[in-house]
Amino acid sequence: MYRRKVSSIVFRWLGKEWNSGWTVAADLSLSQWSALNDNSTLKGTFSDALSLQAGIAYSYPKNKFRHINQMKWRAGIFWTDGYLSINEHRIGEKGITAGLSIPFSATGNVLHLSYQYSLKGTNSNGLIREQYHTIKIGFSMIERWFFKEQFY
Repeated sequence: MYRRKVSSIVFRWLGKEWNSGWTVAADLSLSQWSALNDNSTLKGTFSDALSLQAGIAYSYPKNKFRHINQMKWRAGIFWTDGYLSINEHRIGEKGITAGLSIPFSATGNVLHLSYQYSLKGTNSNGLIREQYHTIKIGFSMIERWFFKEQFY
């Protein structure tokens, strides 16, 4: 058995951060999935996938002593034409995301909450279109767990 690698080309074509606390970024990428096509038992074929992601974030730049001003707010959109073609129809995906980061300790620990809504597929030619609602919860823990105390 041999392995083939999918190569990906990423073009960062926009990214800007302002002193007012706003950040805007966008990425365009091309993944070359067509290199994986062979005589397998798949009902479709792999196609090169073009993807676009764009987002905006806000972090209050002043008065970080108030708890609500330490939060970070994010929103974004994404689109891809998909890497799989079935009956000559691409299985693409598009969606929106929103989230916030809430600090919960003075050491920098943060709770991340996000929501994503996405549509995948198509209703044409007997295929199905799926809708996803995703809620994600994450933690960033900044602690000194393995710090050896030194006594003088």
